[in-house]
Amino acid sequence: MRKLLHSPWIIGSAVVFVMFIALVIAGYWLQWTWTGFLTKTLWDWLNLLGVLAIPIVAGFGVAWFTTKQTKASEATAIQQRMAELEKAEQQHKNELEIAEQRHKAEMEIVNDNQRETALQTYIDKISELLLMSKLNTPYDDGARNIARVRTLTVLRRLDPIRKVSLLQFLQEARLIEGKVPIINLKGADLSEVDLRDADLSQINLNEVNLSGAHMSRAFLDRASLHGANLSGADLSEANLDRTDLSGADLSGAKLVAAGLKGADLGDAKLNGADLSDAYLSLANLGSTSLNGANLSYTYLSFANLSVASNAEHAPQPSREELIDAESQLFTDSPIDEAMSRGDMDEANRLIAEDLNGADLTGADLTEAKLYKANLFGAKGTTTRQLSKARSLYGTTMPDGSKHP
Repeated sequence: MRKLLHSPWIIGSAVVFVMFIALVIAGYWLQWTWTGFLTKTLWDWLNLLGVLAIPIVAGFGVAWFTTKQTKASEATAIQQRMAELEKAEQQHKNELEIAEQRHKAEMEIVNDNQRETALQTYIDKISELLLMSKLNTPYDDGARNIARVRTLTVLRRLDPIRKVSLLQFLQEARLIEGKVPIINLKGADLSEVDLRDADLSQINLNEVNLSGAHMSRAFLDRASLHGANLSGADLSEANLDRTDLSGADLSGAKLVAAGLKGADLGDAKLNGADLSDAYLSLANLGSTSLNGANLSYTYLSFANLSVASNAEHAPQPSREELIDAESQLFTDSPIDEAMSRGDMDEANRLIAEDLNGADLTGADLTEAKLYKANLFGAKGTTTRQLSKARSLYGTTMPDGSKHP
C-alpha cells in the first residue's frame, strides 16, 4: 500500500486534482469570469468530474497493477534465491558426505593393508621361530613367551576374517593343540569370528574370548575350551563330543542339535542357553548353571547332574577313565556294549562320577531323554519340571531315589 501511494501516477493525479480544486475555489471566491466556472451548472460539474475521474482511476489501476507485478516479481526472485541457496547448501552437504565416505574408504584401505601386513609379518616371524626349532624345543619358555606375546598383540589389531586365518595357521602348525599347547592363547580376543564348518578338533582355546562367535557345524571334538567365553556363540549342530567345556561361559549360547557326547560341562554357565535336540549322553553337567536353559527334546541319557555320588548309588571312576573307556565317536563304546547286553549295572559303573550339583532352575526339560541320568542333589528341579521329560527310566532322582 505504501508503494502504491508513492507511485508517480498517484502523486501526479493528486497534484492535478488539488490544483483543480484550488482553481475552482479561487474562481468562485475572486469572481474570475475568465474561468467560466461561474456559469457552470451541476450537470456540467458532474460531467467534468466524470471526465477527470477516468485518468485518476486509470492511474490508480496502473499503479495497483504495477505494484502487484513488482511484489510478484520480488516474491519469485526471493523464492528463486532461496531455492538456489538450498540447492547450494544441499550440494555442499553432498560434497562433504562424499568426501567423508571417500576418506573412510581410503582409511579402511590403509587399515586393511596394515592388518594384512601385520598378519604376514606375524606368520613370517613365527615361521622363522619354527624353522629355528626354538618353539619345538621343550621347556624353551623364552621363545614360547615371545610367540605368545606376538600372537596376543597381533590379534588385537586384526579383523575377524584375519583372526580366522591366524588361527588356521597356528592349528596347521600344531602350535595350539593338546593340554599344554606350544602357544597359549589364554586371554586372546576371538569374539565374533566366523568358524562355521571349521575343523578345530583337539584345539586348545582355554580361557579364550569367543563371545558371539559363529561356530555352527564346527568340529570341536576333544577340543579344550576350559574357561572360555562362549556367551552368545552359535554352536548349532557343532560336534563337541568329549570336549572340555568345564568352567566355560555359554550363557545365551545356541547349541541346538549340538553333539556333546561325553563333554565336560562341569561348573559351566548355560543360563538361557538353547540346548534343544542336543545330544548330551555321558556328559558331565556337575555344578553347571542351567537357569532358564532350553533342554526340550535333549538327549541326556547317562548324563550326570548330581551333587555327589556315593557307593550306594554307583562306584566312582575318574573322568579320564570314562573317556579312555570310550572308543571313537561313531563306534560302540564299552558303555554302549554294556547297554546292548542289557547289563545296566556295568553301564552305570562305567559312567558314574563324583560331581557337584547342577542348577536346573527354570530349565525346560520338555521331551528330554533322561534315561539312567544321575540327578542326585541337582538344584532347582521340580516335580512338574521333571514330569515333562520323555524318559526318566532308571534315573537317579535329586533325592537319591531311583526312578522305576
